[in-house]
Amino acid sequence: MDTDNHKIIGYGIGADAYITKPFSPAVLCAAVKSHIKRYQDFLETKESSIKLQSGPFVFNLKTYTFYKDDEQIFLSSKELLLMKFFMEHSDQVFSKEQLYQNVWNDFMVDDNTIMVYIRRLRAKIEDDPDKPKYIQTVWGIGYKFATAD
Repeated sequence: MDTDNHKIIGYGIGADAYITKPFSPAVLCAAVKSHIKRYQDFLETKESSIKLQSGPFVFNLKTYTFYKDDEQIFLSSKELLLMKFFMEHSDQVFSKEQLYQNVWNDFMVDDNTIMVYIRRLRAKIEDDPDKPKYIQTVWGIGYKFATAD
Protein backbone atom coordinates (compact mmCIF):
# COMPACT_ATOMS: atom_id res chain seq x y z
CA MET A 1 0.00 0.00 0.00
CA ASP A 2 1.34 3.45 -0.79
CA THR A 3 1.74 6.36 1.62
CA ASP A 4 -1.35 8.25 0.42
CA ASN A 5 -3.58 5.24 1.04
CA HIS A 6 -2.13 4.86 4.55
CA LYS A 7 -2.87 8.53 5.25
CA ILE A 8 -6.42 8.25 3.89
CA ILE A 9 -7.12 5.17 6.00
CA GLY A 10 -5.58 6.85 9.07
CA TYR A 11 -7.69 9.99 8.68
CA GLY A 12 -10.73 7.84 7.94
CA ILE A 13 -10.45 6.05 11.28
CA GLY A 14 -10.02 9.29 13.24
CA ALA A 15 -6.37 10.32 13.11
CA ASP A 16 -5.65 14.02 13.59
CA ALA A 17 -2.21 13.86 12.00
CA TYR A 18 0.01 11.49 10.13
CA ILE A 19 3.79 11.51 10.17
CA THR A 20 5.69 9.21 7.87
CA LYS A 21 9.00 7.53 8.58
CA PRO A 22 11.68 8.58 8.52
CA PHE A 23 10.66 11.73 10.38
CA SER A 24 12.48 14.66 11.81
CA PRO A 25 12.35 15.06 15.61
CA ALA A 26 11.74 18.78 15.05
CA VAL A 27 8.65 18.00 12.93
CA LEU A 28 7.40 15.55 15.57
CA CYS A 29 7.85 18.18 18.32
CA ALA A 30 6.04 20.80 16.24
CA ALA A 31 3.12 18.42 15.64
CA VAL A 32 2.87 17.56 19.35
CA LYS A 33 3.00 21.25 20.35
CA SER A 34 0.28 22.01 17.81
CA HIS A 35 -1.99 19.33 19.29
CA ILE A 36 -1.33 20.53 22.85
CA LYS A 37 -2.17 24.11 21.85
CA ARG A 38 -5.38 23.00 20.16
CA TYR A 39 -6.38 21.01 23.26
CA GLN A 40 -5.66 23.97 25.56
CA ASP A 41 -7.77 26.23 23.33
CA PHE A 42 -10.55 23.65 23.47
CA LEU A 43 -10.43 23.57 27.28
CA GLU A 44 -10.52 27.38 27.51
CA THR A 45 -13.52 27.51 25.18
CA LYS A 46 -15.26 24.79 27.17
CA GLU A 47 -14.55 26.60 30.46
CA SER A 48 -15.92 29.91 29.18
CA SER A 49 -19.05 28.20 27.87
CA ILE A 50 -20.05 27.18 31.41
CA LYS A 51 -20.35 30.81 32.45
CA LEU A 52 -22.95 33.42 31.63
CA GLN A 53 -21.46 36.91 31.52
CA SER A 54 -23.43 40.09 31.33
CA GLY A 55 -22.03 43.46 32.31
CA PRO A 56 -20.40 43.18 35.75
CA PHE A 57 -22.13 39.84 36.41
CA VAL A 58 -20.91 36.26 36.00
CA PHE A 59 -23.06 33.20 36.61
CA ASN A 60 -21.12 29.94 36.79
CA LEU A 61 -23.43 27.23 35.44
CA LYS A 62 -21.26 24.43 36.81
CA THR A 63 -21.18 25.58 40.43
CA TYR A 64 -24.30 27.78 40.40
CA THR A 65 -22.41 30.67 41.91
CA PHE A 66 -23.08 34.30 41.07
CA TYR A 67 -20.60 37.17 41.01
CA LYS A 68 -20.73 40.91 40.59
CA ASP A 69 -17.42 42.62 39.84
CA ASP A 70 -15.58 39.36 40.74
CA GLU A 71 -17.17 39.29 44.21
CA GLN A 72 -19.47 36.40 45.01
CA ILE A 73 -23.04 37.32 45.89
CA PHE A 74 -24.87 34.66 47.85
CA LEU A 75 -28.36 34.01 46.52
CA SER A 76 -31.10 31.58 47.52
CA SER A 77 -31.94 28.75 45.13
CA LYS A 78 -34.91 30.61 43.58
CA GLU A 79 -32.90 33.84 43.36
CA LEU A 80 -30.19 31.90 41.51
CA LEU A 81 -32.74 30.44 39.10
CA LEU A 82 -34.31 33.84 38.53
CA MET A 83 -30.91 35.47 37.97
CA LYS A 84 -29.88 32.67 35.59
CA PHE A 85 -33.10 33.14 33.63
CA PHE A 86 -32.59 36.91 33.45
CA MET A 87 -28.97 36.53 32.31
CA GLU A 88 -29.93 34.00 29.63
CA HIS A 89 -32.47 36.55 28.32
CA SER A 90 -30.83 39.95 28.84
CA ASP A 91 -32.82 42.96 27.69
CA GLN A 92 -35.99 40.92 27.12
CA VAL A 93 -39.14 41.98 28.90
CA PHE A 94 -41.03 39.30 30.82
CA SER A 95 -44.41 39.48 32.46
CA LYS A 96 -44.83 38.18 36.00
CA GLU A 97 -46.69 35.23 34.50
CA GLN A 98 -43.79 34.38 32.20
CA LEU A 99 -41.29 34.62 35.06
CA TYR A 100 -43.44 32.41 37.24
CA GLN A 101 -43.84 29.82 34.48
CA ASN A 102 -40.14 29.74 33.57
CA VAL A 103 -38.56 29.94 37.02
CA TRP A 104 -41.17 28.35 39.28
CA ASN A 105 -42.48 25.96 36.58
CA ASP A 106 -46.01 26.77 37.64
CA PHE A 107 -48.96 28.43 35.95
CA MET A 108 -50.62 29.66 39.13
CA VAL A 109 -49.09 33.12 39.35
CA ASP A 110 -48.55 34.77 42.69
CA ASP A 111 -47.73 38.44 41.96
CA ASN A 112 -46.55 38.99 45.51
CA THR A 113 -43.96 36.19 45.25
CA ILE A 114 -42.44 37.70 42.11
CA MET A 115 -42.29 41.16 43.68
CA VAL A 116 -40.65 39.82 46.83
CA TYR A 117 -37.94 37.98 44.86
CA ILE A 118 -37.32 40.99 42.61
CA ARG A 119 -36.97 43.21 45.69
CA ARG A 120 -34.54 40.73 47.31
CA LEU A 121 -32.46 40.47 44.15
CA ARG A 122 -32.32 44.23 43.77
CA ALA A 123 -31.17 44.56 47.39
CA LYS A 124 -28.31 42.16 46.65
CA ILE A 125 -27.14 43.23 43.19
CA GLU A 126 -28.08 46.89 42.70
CA ASP A 127 -25.86 49.77 43.79
CA ASP A 128 -29.05 51.64 44.74
CA PRO A 129 -32.02 49.26 45.05
CA ASP A 130 -34.45 52.22 45.07
CA LYS A 131 -33.16 53.24 41.62
CA PRO A 132 -32.55 49.88 39.94
CA LYS A 133 -30.15 49.86 37.02
CA TYR A 134 -30.08 46.12 36.27
CA ILE A 135 -33.46 44.63 37.14
CA GLN A 136 -35.79 47.18 35.65
CA THR A 137 -39.54 47.45 35.94
CA VAL A 138 -41.34 47.85 32.63
CA TRP A 139 -44.55 49.45 33.83
CA GLY A 140 -47.70 47.59 32.91
CA ILE A 141 -45.76 44.61 31.52
CA GLY A 142 -43.20 43.15 33.93
CA TYR A 143 -39.42 43.15 34.33
CA LYS A 144 -36.25 43.00 32.31
CA PHE A 145 -32.58 42.48 33.10
CA ALA A 146 -30.41 45.15 31.50
CA THR A 147 -26.67 45.63 31.81
CA ALA A 148 -26.18 48.39 29.24
CA ASP A 149 -26.36 52.00 30.40
